[in-house]
Amino acid sequence: RDGITLESVARAFREPYETNWIPLTWLSLHVDYALWGLDPAGYKWTNVALHVTAALLLLAFLVRATGRTAPAALVAAVFALHPTHVESVAWVSARKDALSAVFCIDKVPGPLEILSDPAVVVEEDAAGARRPLVDRGHVVGHRRPSRSGVPRT
Repeated sequence: RDGITLESVARAFREPYETNWIPLTWLSLHVDYALWGLDPAGYKWTNVALHVTAALLLLAFLVRATGRTAPAALVAAVFALHPTHVESVAWVSARKDALSAVFCIDKVPGPLEILSDPAVVVEEDAAGARRPLVDRGHVVGHRRPSRSGVPRT
C-alpha cells in the first residue's frame, strides 16, 4: 500500500490478474497510487494524459508519413474524440487500452524508417510508391546477418 516498491514491481511481473498478465498496467496503477492515493480523479487524469499522448503520437506519425498537416490533424482528432475510446479514458480499469495505444502508435514509424534506409532494396510501382522487396517474410537488403556469417551480396 506504499505505491511502487520492489515487492510491487516483482508482484506485477510475477502474478497474472485473472487470465491477463498485465505488468505495465499494474506498475502504472502503483505509480498512480503513489501520486494520488485513493483519489479517483488522479487516476482518470493519468488516463487522459495517456490518451492525449497516443493522439499526439498518431498526429506526428501521420504528418511524417503523408507530409500533410491538416488531414493528419483531422484523423488524429477523430481518433482522440471518437466514442469508442471513451472507456479507455473514463474507466481506470481500462488502463491497459490506453497504455497499449501509446506503445503501439510509438512503434508505427518503424516501416517508414525501413523505406527511407538507403541500405534497403526497394522497388517502385507505376505510381511511384516505394516498397521494400520481401523474400519469405524478410526485407531483402535490410542489414540482417546471414546464417553462415558471410555477408550477402
